[in-house]
Amino acid sequence: MYVSRALVTVLLFSGAAHARCIELSSGRVELEVAGCREVDPNSLFTSPEQRATFDGMSPPGDGKKLLESYQGILLSGKVTSSSAIAVGAKTRKKALLGEALQTFVAGATKAQCSRFMGKRIRGTIAQTCCDGPWEVPCLLETSYTFTPSKK
Repeated sequence: MYVSRALVTVLLFSGAAHARCIELSSGRVELEVAGCREVDPNSLFTSPEQRATFDGMSPPGDGKKLLESYQGILLSGKVTSSSAIAVGAKTRKKALLGEALQTFVAGATKAQCSRFMGKRIRGTIAQTCCDGPWEVPCLLETSYTFTPSKK
């Protein structure tokens, strides 16, 4: 399981570890896209054993629905402009500015990659606390989702 790049506090109780995110970023950004790939939800697991473990841990009937929520594309690039805010112990403006990151665009198709590649796109980014196995986009080793602005 991927652990968010957000600041995380780990608490140990009775031998069990629990993560709690203490800072999350969200807001409007401009992303200079350097990479794009389609996400195939069926390829999230490298072995049948991993898939069986996932299915066994999923709440009844939710495993298929959760996998379907991973249909989309994964963009990588650098944040070139930001009005995003990081909320946590302190509030920071212009969060993520200058950072290279990956972000998931739900429902997007591979055909949209050619529209985004090498361009600066504006939209809204939201960071998810990846403290549990059922949060999208945490299986993609990122905690960010992105919704491109419509022109």
